[in-house]
Amino acid sequence: MNDLVGLQFGDFTLDVSERLLLRDGRPVLLTPKAFDVLAALAARPGRLMTKDELLKEVWPDSFVEESNLAYHVFALRRALGDTDDERYVETVPKHGYRFVAPVKPANGADLEQERAVDLRPDESESRDQSSEALEHGEPRAANTARDGQGALRFLSRTAVWWFVAGAFCASVILFLLYPGRPPASREPIKVEVSTGVRLTETSAFAISPDGRRLVFAGSGIDGVVRLWVRRLDGSEVLALPGT
Repeated sequence: MNDLVGLQFGDFTLDVSERLLLRDGRPVLLTPKAFDVLAALAARPGRLMTKDELLKEVWPDSFVEESNLAYHVFALRRALGDTDDERYVETVPKHGYRFVAPVKPANGADLEQERAVDLRPDESESRDQSSEALEHGEPRAANTARDGQGALRFLSRTAVWWFVAGAFCASVILFLLYPGRPPASREPIKVEVSTGVRLTETSAFAISPDGRRLVFAGSGIDGVVRLWVRRLDGSEVLALPGT
């Protein structure tokens, strides 16, 4: 089989290794991501590629919105002159895109035939290896892979259970070594009210939210009952205006 130089469709030649798109031998300008989208679609002619597949292949290490993909597909169609009739890139609404033009390797062979030829030696080799393994009583690779995956799942579950048990034991030990502190005892606050204010049996008292002032009701020298305020660390009493 001849080495593939690139892919041909219509008047275009796509050389992925050199990242070149030629039309009748002349370079066509494409942004890097639009080129990657074309390479992904042209490598799978006739197959629907979903938006998620394209996003993962073109932006493997980034989170990109679908609108970004649509923009580069539009730029690709404009470069191919495919903005009206979709001769090359077909849109499958709500799903993805499909490359609909016939694609051939640059040496003229059919792309699907080339792929079939590439696969035959691998398939034959695989069959030979399977037969040889059966003759010697060895398990198949598929069974070995399944056994390995089962062992990994068992080890993962075992590790999770050990982690949970360890965390529980650590919590019990911490509870025994560091018991909860008893609630702090509350001591009454003793405040001496100025003798200049006459209190009654129904006089109300309140502490300000910051805990620095005492507010209470009482009558002054004039005999009028009003609200009074004083600092807990002082002795001066002030009447609240308007009360």
